Amino acid sequence: MDIYDLARLMEGVGFKVSRNKRTSHWRFTSPSGEHFGFSSTPSDWRAIKNFRSELRRAGYDTRLLKAQYERALIEESHVRYTQAVAATPQFEKMVVVRATPVRPRRTEAELRAHREEMRSFRQ
Repeated sequence: MDIYDLARLMEGVGFKVSRNKRTSHWRFTSPSGEHFGFSSTPSDWRAIKNFRSELRRAGYDTRLLKAQYERALIEESHVRYTQAVAATPQFEKMVVVRATPVRPRRTEAELRAHREEMRSFRQ
Protein backbone atom coordinates (compact mmCIF):
# COMPACT_ATOMS: atom_id res chain seq x y z
CA MET A 1 0.00 0.00 0.00
CA ASP A 2 1.55 3.27 -1.08
CA ILE A 3 0.64 6.81 0.02
CA TYR A 4 -1.88 7.26 -2.81
CA ASP A 5 -3.78 4.12 -1.79
CA LEU A 6 -3.65 5.23 1.82
CA ALA A 7 -4.92 8.71 0.91
CA ARG A 8 -7.83 7.24 -1.10
CA LEU A 9 -8.62 4.88 1.76
CA MET A 10 -8.56 7.58 4.42
CA GLU A 11 -10.61 9.95 2.30
CA GLY A 12 -13.16 7.19 1.84
CA VAL A 13 -13.65 6.81 5.61
CA GLY A 14 -14.06 10.51 6.35
CA PHE A 15 -10.57 12.01 6.59
CA LYS A 16 -9.85 15.28 4.80
CA VAL A 17 -6.81 14.85 2.58
CA SER A 18 -4.89 17.84 1.28
CA ARG A 19 -1.45 18.62 -0.09
CA ASN A 20 0.68 21.67 0.49
CA LYS A 21 1.13 23.48 -2.83
CA ARG A 22 4.67 24.60 -2.10
CA THR A 23 6.16 21.47 -0.53
CA SER A 24 3.60 18.86 -1.72
CA HIS A 25 3.49 17.35 1.77
CA TRP A 26 0.35 15.40 2.58
CA ARG A 27 -1.94 16.53 5.38
CA PHE A 28 -4.60 14.22 6.76
CA THR A 29 -7.27 15.59 9.09
CA SER A 30 -9.36 13.05 10.96
CA PRO A 31 -13.10 13.49 11.49
CA SER A 32 -12.33 14.37 15.12
CA GLY A 33 -9.89 17.12 14.04
CA GLU A 34 -6.51 15.43 14.58
CA HIS A 35 -3.82 16.28 12.04
CA PHE A 36 -1.30 13.88 10.54
CA GLY A 37 1.42 14.82 8.06
CA PHE A 38 3.42 12.84 5.57
CA SER A 39 6.32 13.84 3.36
CA SER A 40 5.74 13.89 -0.38
CA THR A 41 9.17 12.37 -1.06
CA PRO A 42 10.26 10.44 2.02
CA SER A 43 13.91 9.42 2.10
CA ASP A 44 13.32 6.53 4.51
CA TRP A 45 11.95 3.34 2.98
CA ARG A 46 10.06 2.68 6.22
CA ALA A 47 8.22 6.04 6.08
CA ILE A 48 4.86 4.59 5.08
CA LYS A 49 5.15 1.92 7.79
CA ASN A 50 6.03 4.57 10.36
CA PHE A 51 3.08 6.69 9.25
CA ARG A 52 0.72 3.73 9.53
CA SER A 53 2.02 2.98 13.02
CA GLU A 54 1.53 6.65 13.96
CA LEU A 55 -2.08 6.35 12.82
CA ARG A 56 -2.47 3.09 14.76
CA ARG A 57 -1.12 4.69 17.94
CA ALA A 58 -3.68 7.47 17.51
CA GLY A 59 -6.45 4.86 17.28
CA TYR A 60 -6.82 4.52 13.51
CA ASP A 61 -5.74 1.05 12.45
CA THR A 62 -5.30 1.10 8.67
CA ARG A 63 -6.37 -2.53 8.35
CA LEU A 64 -9.68 -1.70 10.02
CA LEU A 65 -9.97 1.46 7.94
CA LYS A 66 -9.46 -0.63 4.80
CA ALA A 67 -12.20 -3.07 5.84
CA GLN A 68 -14.51 -0.14 6.65
CA TYR A 69 -13.74 1.48 3.29
CA GLU A 70 -14.40 -1.73 1.35
CA ARG A 71 -17.67 -2.25 3.23
CA ALA A 72 -18.70 1.32 2.35
CA LEU A 73 -17.87 0.71 -1.32
CA ILE A 74 -19.97 -2.44 -1.36
CA GLU A 75 -22.90 -0.67 0.29
CA GLU A 76 -22.55 2.26 -2.11
CA SER A 77 -22.52 -0.02 -5.15
CA HIS A 78 -25.56 -1.88 -3.78
CA VAL A 79 -27.39 1.43 -3.30
CA ARG A 80 -26.49 2.51 -6.84
CA TYR A 81 -27.70 -0.81 -8.22
CA THR A 82 -31.03 -0.66 -6.37
CA GLN A 83 -31.51 2.94 -7.50
CA ALA A 84 -30.84 1.91 -11.10
CA VAL A 85 -33.29 -0.97 -10.83
CA ALA A 86 -35.93 1.28 -9.31
CA ALA A 87 -35.38 3.92 -12.00
CA THR A 88 -35.71 1.55 -14.95
CA PRO A 89 -38.73 -0.78 -15.02
CA GLN A 90 -37.27 -2.96 -17.80
CA PHE A 91 -34.77 -4.35 -15.25
CA GLU A 92 -37.58 -6.31 -13.67
CA LYS A 93 -38.23 -8.14 -16.93
CA MET A 94 -34.59 -8.91 -17.72
CA VAL A 95 -33.35 -12.47 -17.56
CA VAL A 96 -29.88 -13.03 -16.16
CA VAL A 97 -27.70 -14.88 -18.66
CA ARG A 98 -24.74 -16.83 -17.38
CA ALA A 99 -21.39 -15.63 -18.65
CA THR A 100 -20.04 -19.18 -18.90
CA PRO A 101 -22.17 -21.87 -20.50
CA VAL A 102 -23.17 -24.79 -18.34
CA ARG A 103 -21.42 -27.97 -19.44
CA PRO A 104 -23.90 -30.84 -19.85
CA ARG A 105 -23.49 -33.69 -17.42
CA ARG A 106 -21.70 -36.77 -18.68
CA THR A 107 -23.56 -40.02 -19.12
CA GLU A 108 -22.47 -43.15 -17.28
CA ALA A 109 -20.83 -44.52 -20.42
CA GLU A 110 -18.86 -41.29 -20.92
CA LEU A 111 -17.75 -41.34 -17.28
CA ARG A 112 -16.57 -44.95 -17.58
CA ALA A 113 -14.68 -44.15 -20.77
CA HIS A 114 -13.06 -41.12 -19.11
CA ARG A 115 -11.99 -43.16 -16.07
CA GLU A 116 -10.48 -45.85 -18.31
CA GLU A 117 -8.63 -43.20 -20.26
CA MET A 118 -7.24 -41.68 -17.06
CA ARG A 119 -6.15 -45.13 -15.77
CA SER A 120 -4.31 -45.89 -18.98
CA PHE A 121 -2.72 -42.45 -18.89
CA ARG A 122 -1.37 -43.02 -15.35
CA GLN A 123 0.23 -46.35 -16.26
